[in-house]
Amino acid sequence: MKILNTAQVRQLDKDSIANQQISSDALMERAGGCCADWLLNQFGISKPYEIICGNGNNGGDGLVIARLLTLAGAKVSIWIFKDAERSDDNQLNLARLTALNIVQHEMNDASLKSQVLPGAILIDAFIGSGLKQPLRENTLGVILWMNAQKKTALSLISIDCPSGFNADAPPTINSAAVMADFTLSFHCPKLMFFFEESYKFTGQWEVLDIGLDKDLGLASQYEYLLHNDLEGIIKPRYLFSHKGYFGHALIAGGSKGHCGAVVLAAKSCLRAGAGLVTCLLPGDCVTSFHGSCDEAMTISSSEAGHIAPSPILVSRFSTVAFGPGAGKHDDTARLLKYLIQEATTPMVIDADGINILAENMTWLSFIPPGSILTPHPREFDRMAGNSVNTFERMEKAIELARLNDIIIVLKDAFTRIIFPDGRVYFNSTGNPGMATGGSGDVLTGIIAGLLAQGLSSENAAKLGVFLHGLSGDIAIENGHEQSMVAGDLISCLPQAWRRLA
Repeated sequence: MKILNTAQVRQLDKDSIANQQISSDALMERAGGCCADWLLNQFGISKPYEIICGNGNNGGDGLVIARLLTLAGAKVSIWIFKDAERSDDNQLNLARLTALNIVQHEMNDASLKSQVLPGAILIDAFIGSGLKQPLRENTLGVILWMNAQKKTALSLISIDCPSGFNADAPPTINSAAVMADFTLSFHCPKLMFFFEESYKFTGQWEVLDIGLDKDLGLASQYEYLLHNDLEGIIKPRYLFSHKGYFGHALIAGGSKGHCGAVVLAAKSCLRAGAGLVTCLLPGDCVTSFHGSCDEAMTISSSEAGHIAPSPILVSRFSTVAFGPGAGKHDDTARLLKYLIQEATTPMVIDADGINILAENMTWLSFIPPGSILTPHPREFDRMAGNSVNTFERMEKAIELARLNDIIIVLKDAFTRIIFPDGRVYFNSTGNPGMATGGSGDVLTGIIAGLLAQGLSSENAAKLGVFLHGLSGDIAIENGHEQSMVAGDLISCLPQAWRRLA
């Protein structure tokens, strides 16, 4: 799903009105209807609704919502600026409310000292994504008043975009906007919904399909990775295939006290479909590894407590993954340099592999093109320096991917898959329960398993990240975010594959 900016969505509105030969009012009715249906499904008609309606088309959406909720049997009141200049569709929908006797509160200095009804559903249809200039004093007053009502209201829902929130640029320390519990976005998510600093404004969000035309002619470097984006990537297995058909992955990692990371990576690599997996381990890890993973083979390092350069014929492997639990011993760093120099196919580098690269940035230019780095934010900052916000971190990752012809999987709530040409996919699967030790090792193994089978780096990165998150989502269906461990992701991979099939 393309992530369009505000101007593009506005243009798509106009194009859809022209192509579908409908009025702007009809499109507003459609948008308001989708919101009303969502609200009724979530809250029903037993709770009072109070809707803050601005003078533009976002306010017009709110007026449609007010009418449809009232006709459904809900108790509704609206807050408006009376005698104000309104958009045509806003004025039309305000007139339609007259016969319904909906309570109208005038927004002014006096009324904004009152409170909404206890337990009310407060709807922000004040400005939406139409913010074009700094907030005026009276506009800011309404936004601050809405935020204050969260003490009384059951929930604060923003329509299309929290009022005062810039959908196309990261918020600043001084940003003033509605702090919604939930945001209902039309057609596609806004770019800024995907960044941690925005969460206090957007809350949870959902995209509503209001029937706009397909955005085929609109270009965007940003996309929201959904199930349908993976169609055609997964191929059925040939009846007469054998393990040699599905590649041989080498996973190098482990150190004293950190052998379990390689176990997780190996198991997930096998569950991802690799035909063969061999793990290069410290000598002291081999026995415990075989006690936990029967299906993978091992190569014992010459050192007992860490991995070190070994006479490995790298060309016999379909792909190499480096980093889970590896540590940063000088020998381990030399091994990474050797593997980078010898590998002829894309690698996966994670964890301490990234920490080693951060201290040897010139090595990046020798990494095989299309290799995939999977840092969490702190690991990435060690390579690229600290960032002011998560948006700046993403911009640095875009540049690093471009300069080195690599893919960067920047792990986060909406993991970003960043390609050398500047495209960025935000993943749609996953949950906070996955914030647990070993989760990243599982992702490394999944991506390595997909690369081993011959998937392109782009497809392996997209499918691997999506599968990883989907496994986490399946894990909490019969469990809980609080109790999730990395092994649960591996256990749920078969079900994740079934859902993708």
